[in-house]
Amino acid sequence: MMAERLSVQLAPLGLDDVPHMATIFTSCFETDPLYARAIGFDSRQLYRFMTILGKLVLPSPGALALGAMETDRMVMAALGAPCDWEPNFFRHPWMIPVSFSAFGPRKLWKLLGALRDSNHHAPSQKNWMHLLYFGGSPESRSKGYGGQLLQRFIDDARQGGFRAIYLETLTDNEGAIRFYRYHGFEPSKEVFLRDIPHQQMVCPL
Repeated sequence: MMAERLSVQLAPLGLDDVPHMATIFTSCFETDPLYARAIGFDSRQLYRFMTILGKLVLPSPGALALGAMETDRMVMAALGAPCDWEPNFFRHPWMIPVSFSAFGPRKLWKLLGALRDSNHHAPSQKNWMHLLYFGGSPESRSKGYGGQLLQRFIDDARQGGFRAIYLETLTDNEGAIRFYRYHGFEPSKEVFLRDIPHQQMVCPL
């Protein structure tokens, strides 16, 4: 077990890493009720959404993306952006045809609604980081990689001048809540994203 814990390498992610990051997040959230309500249990469309979102977030000022690599293969990823980041899919002209062709207007509106709900509940304080997505492939779990990646994310956010990190996880996801509490996050308040209860958690830096 100790050898497995030492074998993982943590590294910043760039735009070239978005497809691999999207694959990981798709495997983690394909049964999430928030996305199921928007696009059904359609892993291909969820992958497209995660890909587009990654391409939007990564170039944003203050964005933070990290990956855990096991023998040169990404097995976990974390993606965050400042709390004042706006999920505007139409900021760049290429997003309009890409988004509509990928989802159609109805599903795209539901996906954007979920992002807007999350953005609406964001703390108003300056210099707060929103941990948008955090997850790993099934084979990466129970190896200690998650704790290492989250701690690196916390350290990098602190070095970047952020004063706190916040996230939302499903209220009934007790395992995730325990994991985040172990690493310094505390429950803040319950919020509703598309009427689905989520627990907001905050980690002071």
